[in-house]
Amino acid sequence: MKTMYTVPEIMSILGVSKNAVYTLIRNNSFKTYRTARGYLIPISSFENWLYEGKVQ
Repeated sequence: MKTMYTVPEIMSILGVSKNAVYTLIRNNSFKTYRTARGYLIPISSFENWLYEGKVQ
């Protein structure tokens, strides 16, 4: 079962640019993990932010 989103997946879900997603990441809108290939966003953290406006 998938537990993390990538930046391109968040772009697709929200319908925004890569720069907009990186702005959300810089503003700590949701929890992220930095990897050698980019950022991973836990689905639960993203959905809490999206639906409830809460940062975990």
